[in-house]
Amino acid sequence: MFQDFLAAFQGFAQTFARSGKRVYLVGGAVRNRLLGYPAGDFDFTTNATPHEVMKLFPRVLPTGIQHGTVTVLYQNQPLEVTTFRVDGKYSNSRHPDQVLYTGSLEEDLLRRDFTINALALDLDSGELIDVTGGRFDLEQKVLRAIGEAETRFQEDALRMLRLFRFASQLGFTIEAGTLAAVSLCRDDLGKLSRERIRDEVVKTLLAPFPARAWSAWQKENLLPWIFPSLQQAEFSSMVLGQVEVLPPHLRLVFLRSVFLFDQDRLRVPFQDWDEELRALCFSNQDRAAQVKLLTLIAEATHEPSTDVAVKKALFHWGSRDLPAHLDQVWQALACVFPHKAEQWQAWGQALNRIVACDVPLFLKDLAISGNELIGLGVAPGPTIGKVLSQLLTAVWENPALNENHTLRQLCQAL
Repeated sequence: MFQDFLAAFQGFAQTFARSGKRVYLVGGAVRNRLLGYPAGDFDFTTNATPHEVMKLFPRVLPTGIQHGTVTVLYQNQPLEVTTFRVDGKYSNSRHPDQVLYTGSLEEDLLRRDFTINALALDLDSGELIDVTGGRFDLEQKVLRAIGEAETRFQEDALRMLRLFRFASQLGFTIEAGTLAAVSLCRDDLGKLSRERIRDEVVKTLLAPFPARAWSAWQKENLLPWIFPSLQQAEFSSMVLGQVEVLPPHLRLVFLRSVFLFDQDRLRVPFQDWDEELRALCFSNQDRAAQVKLLTLIAEATHEPSTDVAVKKALFHWGSRDLPAHLDQVWQALACVFPHKAEQWQAWGQALNRIVACDVPLFLKDLAISGNELIGLGVAPGPTIGKVLSQLLTAVWENPALNENHTLRQLCQAL
């Protein structure tokens, strides 16, 4: 099962062996191979200290040397290597105050988070080393903390979010004691950086089974630390089932739309959603895409699908390129709110029809420019924008008006 790993890292392991040291492949790559998934990143643990590792290879980066980790550039591949260690006290619920090296692989494995992540492969013998029952839990599709779950979460609060991320990625259930410890430790999520929370949330929402995580976030009352504005949401199993059908880039905006529709707040501006995404350190581009898509869904919900209304919505969207698989959003919303299904279906058809036509949608499509308006006597500044907007609305209603001579006449009549 691991023959390709052993072959690929034979020279790497021999470099350690020649110095009387041992190195083991550990964690996600081993776990994924046993599950039949791609390996992903390769992480190693060794009884060599970081400084000893740096002497063994010509190209080594001290990426996390304060925690015993360096990155070896081996055959142009970055390999993260961490010295066997036991962690000292965690005072900030994220990183240990002190890292102590140990000569014991077993002690190193026992300080990890979940049993399925504490599997190690001996690169010399090919032996799978399992001191926590991780292989059994993989076979049973169970996520279980190593030792006392409450202690593991108190050490590092991010492990709680990682727990639900693994559930969403692997489709595993969570062992009862491990899940119970979340409610005892959830307040520690407030000690995490928002970037760390965002990264775990994004990975969770991109996973094949995000409903497992979101359902648990609701039940265990974790949403105040993730999406505070959604903490009162109680998404049904049907809603969460639709999330898993949708492409990942549409899942979050769908949930936000369902919540706002339930609250009859899908008409209001969405600055609050932008601010919440900003607080989670989403990029400007990601925030703008979410807010614009939410606005498009709101317009499709509350406005009839006339050509002018659809063109106005596309104007606000800012492009003829609609999000991929947008039709699936209408289908998902219609499953949750069937009384609106006909309207969303009509909007979807109208959007697709209009973007496929070469009709004017944006100011740049007008057959007249701002400079020409100034030449016609329109005062520079806000007035030009107002006149162009009026002309564009007229062209939305009647595309045949979009000729320079006609627009000049219309301008003079305004």
